[in-house]
Amino acid sequence: MDEKWIPQNNLEELSREFVRLTNGSVIDHSEGFTTTLAPGFFYNRNYIKELTVPVADVVNSILEKGKDGMPTLTSFTEDLVPAETKAFFLEKGFVELFVQHGMVCHFDDNSDTLFSHKSHSVLQEPDSNIDLLASDEWSQWTSAMIKGFAEENKQREDVVFENMIKSPDICFLGYRHNGKIIGTAMLHYTSGLAGLHEVAVPREYRRQGVASKLVARALQIARDHGAQGMTLQASPKGRLVYQSFGFYDTGLIHSMYHPDIPFTAD
Repeated sequence: MDEKWIPQNNLEELSREFVRLTNGSVIDHSEGFTTTLAPGFFYNRNYIKELTVPVADVVNSILEKGKDGMPTLTSFTEDLVPAETKAFFLEKGFVELFVQHGMVCHFDDNSDTLFSHKSHSVLQEPDSNIDLLASDEWSQWTSAMIKGFAEENKQREDVVFENMIKSPDICFLGYRHNGKIIGTAMLHYTSGLAGLHEVAVPREYRRQGVASKLVARALQIARDHGAQGMTLQASPKGRLVYQSFGFYDTGLIHSMYHPDIPFTAD
């Protein structure tokens, strides 16, 4: 696996899959960054992979297009952009919404990597409460995911997930407790890798090992699927959980938005 592979690229693949399923559109604003404008995909966001034009030109373009209703929420990987990028966003009135850690875990066929970490006991004892999402559980799954990500202002997008389930490269996991979904996760396969997304547990069900069990099940499914490794974007708190499963950092991902211009879809 390419050591320089950036987890953010996997999310872009997921965006393209969403576009294909829902007849949305992906628009390149200018050289150097791509914006997903398909209606209702979590929230619309600009993803800067690397800058081939001045930072000022990119930020000014985002602001100008924001006035026309396009998103100002912008994510960039720290190691792929000039050192002054964040400072320039702040100078232009942007606010940092959150910072995530790009992380990756390699599956080594020669040594049982998955079982060489703290995750060993969790992986050896699969939880029967975790299973693929049933067709009548969309509302529960989405509600749990939204509550788990409340601090990131995510929106209900049931139709998005209902369309995604049609793809053979995407699967949804739910953790059930007394008939209710209290934990969520989504796996997306692309280019021999698995991307882990939407790992969320509502606050009242945290510190019970739900997230760890979801990650363990996702790792097993991904490996059984033939994936070479798994990638994700973790919050500072979630990072500790993923490190215990052998994930390591590949770079910080900053998300900025302009408070005077809405960054979510109506």
